[in-house]
Amino acid sequence: MCRENNLVIYLAREMGLPHTTAFRSYIATVERKTLEINPEFFDSLVFTTETWRKSNCDSRHVITRFSSHGFHHKICTSSGYHEPIDSCICKLCGCRATLYHLLDCTNNTDSLSKWATSIS
Repeated sequence: MCRENNLVIYLAREMGLPHTTAFRSYIATVERKTLEINPEFFDSLVFTTETWRKSNCDSRHVITRFSSHGFHHKICTSSGYHEPIDSCICKLCGCRATLYHLLDCTNNTDSLSKWATSIS
């Protein structure tokens, strides 16, 4: 994640390990899983900012959690944790609530840190 190399692929390349059937199967699985990732994730804060990667970053947990699930479940009119769908509506503004809608919501007045610690 976040521009880091896959350890197995790195070790195979660095150590000149043979590409066995098991290795090729593993690579195919990694590639398939990568294709299953929501493309919006690659535009999230973990990919577009660097500050969270620095030592002693107080907001690392907020940025990584927001990038993982967008706090969508806290603003959607559909209750409980779920994947965003077209019928999801934001409690704050009444617009369609996408995974990362909270960053663009015109009625959001709270910081991501506050959303990270809120219970609702």
